[in-house]
Amino acid sequence: MIAAHRFSVGAYSRKNSLSGHALAAGNELFVIPDLSSDERFAENPWINGENARFKFYAASLVRPYGRLPVGVLSVLDDKVRPTISELERQVIMNAANEAAERIVQISQDRNMSPVAPSPPHI
Repeated sequence: MIAAHRFSVGAYSRKNSLSGHALAAGNELFVIPDLSSDERFAENPWINGENARFKFYAASLVRPYGRLPVGVLSVLDDKVRPTISELERQVIMNAANEAAERIVQISQDRNMSPVAPSPPHI
């Protein structure tokens, strides 16, 4: 996790990953309105209160070059959200698309930077 608000960033166990489920689903937008009622997450410490009590999860795939996803942009809430609006859906998906575009830009910038010539082989 590279950015977060109100909890720490860092590496998290794949076993407890919510994003892994979003990636596996392959949907452009993956939404779980009530994490606490989803049996897949009954033992998850981010849901059951060991680390947090997240209730809502939504994630959009980050697809640089429109290809395979490299991750997700996700939103968590400590309240159940039975529905999300079309505007909220678009905001999440647009943010994921912007992240993908930024990854592409960084990749292109690195490929365009001058490289020092290799020393001659003797």
